[in-house]
Amino acid sequence: MMNWGIVAVLWAAMMASAVGQDDTNAIEKLTAARARALVAEHTGGELSLNGLTALSPEVAKVLAQHQGELNLSGLTTLSDEAATALAEHSGAGLDLSGLTALSPELAHALAKHIGALVLNGLTTLSPEGARALEEHKGWLSLNGLTALSPEVATALAKHEHTLVLSGLMAISPDLADALAKPKGGLSLNGLTALSPEVAKALVEHQGGLSLNGLPVLSDEVALVLANHKRDLFLSGLTTLSPEAAETLAKQKGAKRKGRLYLCGLTVLSPEAAEALRTHPHVMLPETVR
Repeated sequence: MMNWGIVAVLWAAMMASAVGQDDTNAIEKLTAARARALVAEHTGGELSLNGLTALSPEVAKVLAQHQGELNLSGLTTLSDEAATALAEHSGAGLDLSGLTALSPELAHALAKHIGALVLNGLTTLSPEGARALEEHKGWLSLNGLTALSPEVATALAKHEHTLVLSGLMAISPDLADALAKPKGGLSLNGLTALSPEVAKALVEHQGGLSLNGLPVLSDEVALVLANHKRDLFLSGLTTLSPEAAETLAKQKGAKRKGRLYLCGLTVLSPEAAEALRTHPHVMLPETVR
C-alpha cells in the first residue's frame, strides 16, 4: 500500500519540478539518440515531454530507462509495443493523461508498470480494461472517469494500491461498498456531498480515505466517518461544529496512528478547536492550532 504522505510529497515534487520544463515540452519529435541524451541530462528528475504526439517502440524503450517522473501527456494514442516498452519504466511516475481510450491489450501492457500510473484522460473504461489494470502495482489515477459501472468498480476494487477517482461527483451506496474493498488508499475528492449511507460504506475501507472535496460535514456524517480506522482527509472543510469536531476527535483510526487531515479550516469555535486537539494525530492549519 502506498503511503499517503509519500503520495503527497511525490505529487508536490512533480508539480514543483514542472517549472523549467518548457524546453523539453517544446520537443515534438524525438529520435532514440536524442532520447538517450535527455535521459542522461535528467537523471533522477522529472522529464516532461508533453509536446510529443507520437512515440515509437524504439524511443519508448530508451525513455523507459529514465529514473524519475516521466510525463507524456501529449500522446493521444499508443501502440501496444510502445506501451510494453514504457511499462519497463521504473521511475516514480508515468503520466499518460493524453490517452482517451484504453483497449484491453493496451491496459494489460501498461499494468506491468510498477509505480504511479496517471491516466486522467480516460473518460470511459471497459470491464476488460479495468480487470487488466487491477494487476498494476502502484498509485493509479483515473480522474477523467465521471461514472463507473458495477463491473468496472468491482474490477478496480481488486487493485491493491492507491486508487484516485476524483472525477466521480456522486456515488451510490452500492458503488461505495465496492470501492471500499481494496486496502490501498482511495481518493474521492470530487464528491461534494456525502450521505450517511455512502459514508457507512466508505468507512469500511482499510486504507487512507481522501474526501477533500466536501465543503461541509453534518454532525450525522461526522459520526459515521469517525469509525474510519486509517488516515482520513477532509481538508476541503472550512469549518466544523463543536459536535462534529468532538466526534472526529474520537476517530478510531487515531488508535492506529491514523491521521486526521483538516488543513482547510478557517473558522473554528474555541470549543471545536479544543476538541480537535485531543486527537493525537490531527493535522490543522497554523491559524487554528
